[in-house]
Amino acid sequence: MFRGLTVPNSTSGRRSSRFTRFGSISARFATRSATRRAVLYNRAAEMHFGIAPSVVAPAGLIGGVLAVAWAVLAYRAQRRFLRRALQAIGVVQSLRPEKLQRTTIYFPVIQFTTAGGETVTAESKTSKSGLFVGQKIPMLYDPSDPTNLEINSFWSRWVVVWIAASFAVLLLGSGAAAVVALATSVGR
Repeated sequence: MFRGLTVPNSTSGRRSSRFTRFGSISARFATRSATRRAVLYNRAAEMHFGIAPSVVAPAGLIGGVLAVAWAVLAYRAQRRFLRRALQAIGVVQSLRPEKLQRTTIYFPVIQFTTAGGETVTAESKTSKSGLFVGQKIPMLYDPSDPTNLEINSFWSRWVVVWIAASFAVLLLGSGAAAVVALATSVGR
């Protein structure tokens, strides 16, 4: 601990309280600064909701790599579907509700006619808000399996890819931040 400077007073032989007072203030300031640095260091060491960076780094990086693989596989599957898919206009026959925790989403059951003249009724893999029974909507279907269909909108086609890519960015970012926190804590 830092001790204050004291200098004997030449006139009375006592120590000057002026130097002692400044010395103790400096010591208190230095102690508070060290405490603040220790608190900041501990906060960096326990980032991510109190989880140590030594746990977050591998979990984030492994999870991020898996999410990247998921995004790449989803992108390739979507591109494959789009290469062979044909367009059609379908009519919403019904809306199948699916309850989530706080909301309900509706998956449309669509009837359409294929290029070969066959009438097919199938449920979409993705939901879309604002649809009503009897509404005509553009859609894509696989000619080898007409029940494999999607609503022809950007969001319906790419939602899975965007979710996977978002997870990848989030997890890789967390893992990289944890690696940086570990690297800076090793140097101290």
